[in-house]
Amino acid sequence: MNVVNKVFLIIFFFTACLFTVWWFQVYLEEEEVAREGLLSQTISKVRSVKVSRPGYGHSVLLKYEEGRWLMTEPLLDLGNLSLVDNLLNTLNGLKKRSVPAGIGSQRAEDLGFDPAQHILEIEYVDGGYDVLQVGHRDASSDFFIASLNGALVFLEPSIVSLIHRPVNSWRSERYHNFGVYVPEIKWESESGNSWSLARENAGYRFVEGYDGYLSKQSENLLASLLGASITDFGAPLPLNYEIPKFLGVLSLYRGGDVATVEVFSNAIISSEREYVLGISPRKLGLLLLDPQELASRQLFRFDANHIVSAIVKLGEEEYVFSRKSAGWRVRNDLSFYGPGTGEALISYEEEYLRPGVFEKFLEIIQSLESGENSITRPAREPDGLIALSISKKPNLKKAKLILCWWKSANGETFIANGDSSVAHKVQLSFEAGVRSLID
Repeated sequence: MNVVNKVFLIIFFFTACLFTVWWFQVYLEEEEVAREGLLSQTISKVRSVKVSRPGYGHSVLLKYEEGRWLMTEPLLDLGNLSLVDNLLNTLNGLKKRSVPAGIGSQRAEDLGFDPAQHILEIEYVDGGYDVLQVGHRDASSDFFIASLNGALVFLEPSIVSLIHRPVNSWRSERYHNFGVYVPEIKWESESGNSWSLARENAGYRFVEGYDGYLSKQSENLLASLLGASITDFGAPLPLNYEIPKFLGVLSLYRGGDVATVEVFSNAIISSEREYVLGISPRKLGLLLLDPQELASRQLFRFDANHIVSAIVKLGEEEYVFSRKSAGWRVRNDLSFYGPGTGEALISYEEEYLRPGVFEKFLEIIQSLESGENSITRPAREPDGLIALSISKKPNLKKAKLILCWWKSANGETFIANGDSSVAHKVQLSFEAGVRSLID
């Protein structure tokens, strides 16, 4: 092949590539224009949604800003995220249905467009609009007659039921935006039953007010409180009257964000909203209980299936346990000095444990409960500790759970969870238990 032919082939190849790219761009643009849903653009490009009822003279305007919907008409408040998303997804998923030719010849007032029953206006970030006007229900079908950007279409009743609703239903039903699982929670009660919680090991653990985990029943009450729906919307702030029976302040923490909630007997005031919000008194039951009534007796909470390694210290001795496909094995680090160098060399001995023995050890730890015999955590270093980890390479600073124990002068054993300020008496010798694993 001569040079001219080679150059020709190269030019032809690049020309074909450019044509292919151009064709795909045109194809995708045509696909975007020929969308089958009632929306002319994708949901991600929606800037605002306006729902009007001309016959009643009111409208609701919601704008998408910083990842949330804000109501700007007829008042300023958080919008109902789930409702707006449901509306847009429904519009996007419906197919356009043409009306029979005879309907188009009827007058606007006969079709219900003078005035329209409802008007839905969708604005996009590029300034484009979709306008949907809803008229009368068609006498020969279940559909409503509607005008979409000037063209008559049949509209399914599901859309009408979504937009035919009270103004307050377009307002957010939540008094905070943190969801049900809040990393840190603090309750400052007027009655003195104050406490703080932090998410730990698939549950909540008391940081202040008590030592231990929140019970499963209390966790359900907490989830009910955090996910509570607003029952009614009261006066805007600031108030010119006092709300009776102040109970305390609930603070929710997530990252660097904080939401504070003033709690009353039948209402709340949230820093996330500018209104007095009604809430069912049953949802506030958790806040009326003492920490002792909320706590679980279980001292250590973890999922044994997620634990893959552990560090055990007995005084100066240290053992590393790891879970492999063949079972749990133990490694004993040994230090010795190299000949003639004076430098400490590290070696280790490793062997597999008897089948099921370490799993049983974890079950025993999970079964430990607090009792009446507890003391202030001893100031001295623990006689031993067990650090459980979900990492293949255990690290004391990143351990999932740390159990410390001390032996008193009369032979009693006290244990504590991590850096807890309280140690609990148990009828169990951890040193003997560990020795049974490695011997």
